[in-house]
Amino acid sequence: MKSSYSRISRAHAVQVGKAVEAALKAGYTHIDCAWIYRNQVEIGEVLKRLFSSTHKREDIFVTSKVWNTFHSAAGCKKNVEEILAQLQLKYIDLMLIHWPGGYEEGSDPFPKVRPSLAASLIVLQSHHHDDIDLSAISIFIVRPS
Repeated sequence: MKSSYSRISRAHAVQVGKAVEAALKAGYTHIDCAWIYRNQVEIGEVLKRLFSSTHKREDIFVTSKVWNTFHSAAGCKKNVEEILAQLQLKYIDLMLIHWPGGYEEGSDPFPKVRPSLAASLIVLQSHHHDDIDLSAISIFIVRPS
């Protein structure tokens, strides 16, 4: 059985890039991204083009998310660096941990094992003050009522 991740087409990513460009040109100022969406390369191309012509980086708030298979210290750092490279940015305004539970690291983005996300929080906090510029970090946890 294929995961939803494998069904995201490259055509979809191109459409997202076009939509982001149209949104920014129309006055939107926040872009919400995630590694798992598989469209950050296209969004990065749009951002690079617009930041070199009509828009200022500091006027656009960019959010992205560390994926659940990158919760170890090394994995988290690797994922943040990959996100920055894909988006062609020097910093992310808000870096989120995608879900409040992690998955086992590996090539499958949706494995069954869920390790702790504590390592990711520690890595994001250290990058917040270290070699990777993250303006803010956050984790969003929904508690059932």
